[in-house]
Amino acid sequence: MKVAALGVGVSALMFVGCASVHLRPDSVIQAEVSIAGAQQAGADANPHSQLVLKYATDEVAQARIAEKNGDGETAQRLIDRAQVDAELALALARQGQAEAVAKRATEDAKSVTQ
Repeated sequence: MKVAALGVGVSALMFVGCASVHLRPDSVIQAEVSIAGAQQAGADANPHSQLVLKYATDEVAQARIAEKNGDGETAQRLIDRAQVDAELALALARQGQAEAVAKRATEDAKSVTQ
């Protein structure tokens, strides 16, 4: 009897493991919002953040294709990467802006002391 119950449990786990994985709509929206935020923060103006932002937008497009092809697991992984890349693009854009402000402040301080 225990063997039969174990067999049923293993079969159920195998069935669940084979279940289709779908792309979570909220994660797509969040990735797109993060991309838009990075764009608004000027990520397109900084070469480093521009490249990472392109990765994010490409990953969203690839995720949509993967989902159409029935590969929800790959699609979700790509969306998760897009989210992280968009956040990195935003951070790089902000870093570039902070460096520009610091450089101007240093130049202003030098001109005052001369």
